[in-house]
Amino acid sequence: MKKKYIDRQYIYERENKKCFFCSKFLYKNKITLDHYYPKKYGGTEEVFNLVCSCKKCNNMKKSKVPDNHKEHWIKYFVKAVVDGRISPPHGTYRSEFIKMIKNIEIDKVYKNGDYTVFEGDGKRIYVRENKADKIVEFYS
Repeated sequence: MKKKYIDRQYIYERENKKCFFCSKFLYKNKITLDHYYPKKYGGTEEVFNLVCSCKKCNNMKKSKVPDNHKEHWIKYFVKAVVDGRISPPHGTYRSEFIKMIKNIEIDKVYKNGDYTVFEGDGKRIYVRENKADKIVEFYS
């Protein structure tokens, strides 16, 4: 299977087969994937930034930036880790990675070059292409 197909299926199932915006039931062949934080402004192809949308809602949203995009990224990032859609850093067991993500309070997210950085409880998780490339501990 192609990666894009798997991501579409995951997002479709994650949204309970409904449009993220209007909650209308969608047939799998009628969905569009919308970049929650628009690609035009640096939105990524990662699963935490893609939502299942009907064509009407996708067209209405256009390139508007939702006020809650950071909260959305954090919520969907944690879900994607638990669901096994974000790969752990090299040398880290998946179960260990999931436990760590579940036990930290991620309270900040931002772009840093090609990375989306999730931060909380003295840890920074650098994510690119649905993979946590590295985890850095810091002290404030």
